[in-house]
Amino acid sequence: MSVIVSVSVLALALALVIVSVSVLALVSVIVIVIVDVIVDVIVIVDVLALALVLVPALALSPRSPPPPR
Repeated sequence: MSVIVSVSVLALALALVIVSVSVLALVSVIVIVIVDVIVDVIVIVDVLALALVLVPALALSPRSPPPPR
């Protein structure tokens, strides 16, 4: 009887370890997705800021004179 109890306790402990590891994996995936979204937003904002700086600079840059005919 005590063997069955100890085996069931070991199985329960193993199940708890598996559940805790899977919960940790799920939390790490959620954290990675959140960080990825934040990095994507930063990259998009950076590209938009670069475009807002470059477009007027290109529009205001002096044009080269037309080639002589």
